Amino acid sequence: MNKINIDNWKEFAMSDLGFKNYHGKRLKKSDRLEGDIPFITAGKENQGVVGCIGNDMDTYENPITIDMFGNVFYHEGIFAGDDNIYFFVNPKLNKYQKLFIVGALHRFIHSVFAYIDQFRQDNADRLSVFLPSTQTGEPDFQYMEDYIKNIEELQNRNLQIIKSLIPPPNKNVNTVSWGIFQLSKLFDVKKGTRLTKANMI
Repeated sequence: MNKINIDNWKEFAMSDLGFKNYHGKRLKKSDRLEGDIPFITAGKENQGVVGCIGNDMDTYENPITIDMFGNVFYHEGIFAGDDNIYFFVNPKLNKYQKLFIVGALHRFIHSVFAYIDQFRQDNADRLSVFLPSTQTGEPDFQYMEDYIKNIEELQNRNLQIIKSLIPPPNKNVNTVSWGIFQLSKLFDVKKGTRLTKANMI
């Protein structure tokens, strides 16, 4: 299930999927009051969340957000954002379905929008996304949910394996018999060959 078959994918308008889009409001850093509402602005770091505010602003629950540079995220919980953020809200879809949609959106949007061509209201209003569809042509939300759950389950198993390899607290690893080895004795070391960008095929 990790390899996606896109033969049956179709283009759907976000509005036809049940999303309503909202534009955040301008709030300068100097005007932000301390509070407990997570606040989003443009950027990748921490998925755009720059802190928590206490200002009286519109909030959105479990939204997909797109910032002016085309960064796309799903946020679980209640959030506010500035005028560089567009909130796509649909209470009928669960987090797994929204995470799938975020992945589908990200590949297209982030390659198109940047500092020069920024994501703005007209883009939000006519935004569409390619998604798997059923035999009747409807969005296959069950497939989307199952796909993300499968990835989550796989990652959880990998985390359990990693955790099992980490010594428990207060248990020291005995390194008395450890030695120093040259990497060249353990691996075949190969140097790359110069290839300029102009000569790349």
